[in-house]
Amino acid sequence: MDIPAGTAGGGFDVSVETDLVKALRALWNATPFLTSAVPGGLTTDLAADDPSRGLPYAILQVQLERQQRPLTHGHAFLDFRRVIVDLYGNGKEALGQIVSTVHATFDWPVRLALAGHAWTRNGVEDREQPTGTKRHGNQIRLARLIWVVAQLRASN
Repeated sequence: MDIPAGTAGGGFDVSVETDLVKALRALWNATPFLTSAVPGGLTTDLAADDPSRGLPYAILQVQLERQQRPLTHGHAFLDFRRVIVDLYGNGKEALGQIVSTVHATFDWPVRLALAGHAWTRNGVEDREQPTGTKRHGNQIRLARLIWVVAQLRASN
């Protein structure tokens, strides 16, 4: 039987990080304020600042947080991934309002649409600062938000 690419037989990819990116992007796109307040969108593209990209915009990264932790019962383990959202925009107050909405969208007790149970743990870090780059005479600011996502996964 041929399994369509990207489905892994059950609608989820083999890559934990790819599944997590898709779940986070779906949650972002389901939040009308974020899609309207961030016209540059949420991307996983780490390219340098592109003057044609709308401001504000966000870049999403997913990384391994720590080694998987097997559970003592059943055939399951906990998987921990670090999620980083870098939000670029103008104006400290305007960026701050978007950051508040991002937190309201992604902070605990949000559940993510993934195989097994997945949830965000409290924000690990927030940081907001100027980037040193100007566009149309305005300082571009960076707000970095970091969470840890824990996912209960079945062992192979």
